[in-house]
Amino acid sequence: MEPLVSIVIPCYNEENSIDHLLTSLTRQNICVEQLEIILVNDASTDSTYEKMLEWEKHYPDSILVINCEEHMGEAKARSLGMQYARGAYLSFTAETAGHHAFIRRHEKISRNFSMNVCFATNRKYVPVSMVMLYSLFCNNPDADIHVYVFHCELTEEDHNAFSLLAASWSQQVTLVDVPPQLFEKLPTTDCWSKETYFRLLMPALLPSNIERFLYLDVDVIINKSLREFYMMNFSGNDCIVCEDILMNRVHKSYYLENFEDLKDRSFTYFNAGIMLWNLRQVRENYHITTYIQTLIKYMPVLECLDQDILNVVHCGKTLTVPWQQYNLQISIAAQKHFPVDTVRSMSHIIHFCGPKPWDPNVNFEEYYHIKDSNFTELAQIWKNYEYALEQEYHL
Repeated sequence: MEPLVSIVIPCYNEENSIDHLLTSLTRQNICVEQLEIILVNDASTDSTYEKMLEWEKHYPDSILVINCEEHMGEAKARSLGMQYARGAYLSFTAETAGHHAFIRRHEKISRNFSMNVCFATNRKYVPVSMVMLYSLFCNNPDADIHVYVFHCELTEEDHNAFSLLAASWSQQVTLVDVPPQLFEKLPTTDCWSKETYFRLLMPALLPSNIERFLYLDVDVIINKSLREFYMMNFSGNDCIVCEDILMNRVHKSYYLENFEDLKDRSFTYFNAGIMLWNLRQVRENYHITTYIQTLIKYMPVLECLDQDILNVVHCGKTLTVPWQQYNLQISIAAQKHFPVDTVRSMSHIIHFCGPKPWDPNVNFEEYYHIKDSNFTELAQIWKNYEYALEQEYHL
C-alpha cells in the first residue's frame, strides 16, 4: 500500500529525543501503514544512527533510514530525504499532533453521525477558540459537525478564520449574533466574561429542528472521539454533565446554605464547561425567563455566575458521567500528578480551567498555593495543538 503522507525528518545528534519522537509517531490513532517516515541521519556523532536502524528494523514498511557520511546541514538533508518520498502528501514537521490532523483531513473516512456544537467567545479568545475547534475536527473525522459560535463583537476577519478552518475539514460554522446590551449589567469577573451568559440563550436561539447539542467552553481540547458521549441516552434528563470536583466536594455546603432551591435535595454540582443538552425537553419545560428570574433571585450569593444558575435550574434533572473522561479539569490532574500518557489515553475532553497554558506568565503552583505539580507537562497537550494549527494554517 502506498503511503498517504511522507514525513521527512533530518536528524543530527538526536539520541536523547529520537525514541520519543518515533514512539509518538507510531502510536497515534491512525494506521502506521499510512505513514512513510524518512529519517536522514546527517552524520551524527552520537548513537542517533544506531537507534534509527533499530526503528527501521521494527517498521521496515514505514521507516526508511538514509545515512549521510558527511554533515550537510538541515536544509540539504531535508532535500535529500524528499527524493525518496512516495506519499501523496509531504510533511516536514516533527509534531505528532500535526501529522495526526494532516492525515485525518485527507484519509477517506465515512461520516456516520452528526453533531451540533456550540460555544461563546469574544475577540480576545478567538485564537483559543481556533485551537479548540482544530482539536474537535481532528479527532472526530467520522462526524458531520455544525458549529454555532455565539458572540456580540466578532469581525468579518474572525468569521473568515473560523470558516476557513471548518471548510478545510468539510465542516460548517454559523455565527450567532447576541445583542450586547442583553447582559451588560450583569456581574463579570476576570474569569467570567459576559459571554458566559450566552449559553443561557442557546436553547432559544438555535434552529428549531435541533434536538440535542454539545456546549463547550473554549478552553478545552477534544482529545478523542466524542461519538459515544454525544449519542448517549438522556434517560429523561435535561442534560448530561460531569461533576465539578472542587465545587461539589469542597464548597457544596455553601450552596446548601445559600440556595434554598437546593436545600434538602440530593444533587451533584456540575461543571458547566461541557454540557450535552436535551434541547427538545429543555425547550418544552424552560424559558429564558426561568434562568433570568433565578439569576436575579440569587444574585447576591452567586459564586460561579451562570454555572450556579444552571445547577439550580436543572437540579435533579442531569445525568452525571465520569469527569476523568469527558471533563478532565487540568487543575485537578496537575495537582494529583496525572501522568501525561494516562491523560492522553483516558480523557476525551481536557478542560484547561484555572491557569491557562497560553498565558506566558502563568504560575500554576502560585495560583493554587501548592509546592509542585506537573502542569507544565500537561499544558504541552494544548500547546501541541496550538503549534500544529499554526504550522498547517500559518497563523
